[in-house]
Amino acid sequence: FKAGVREWAPVARAMKYIEEHYRTDIYAAALCQAAGVSESSLRRAFRATLKCPWVHYLQSYRVHRATLL
Repeated sequence: FKAGVREWAPVARAMKYIEEHYRTDIYAAALCQAAGVSESSLRRAFRATLKCPWVHYLQSYRVHRATLL
């Protein structure tokens, strides 16, 4: 299964939301609303495009930002 534009669009919106809100608690409902998809759709899209759950991406992003301090 190859990820296409259909999968990348909500992931890109979710990544933007994470980048803007990573310092606060991020809940699935808010992230899905920002991405414009259901929780199951966002879960599938992240796995198809980034090969990881969105929570792992969030954790990695937070660690990355912390190393820049």
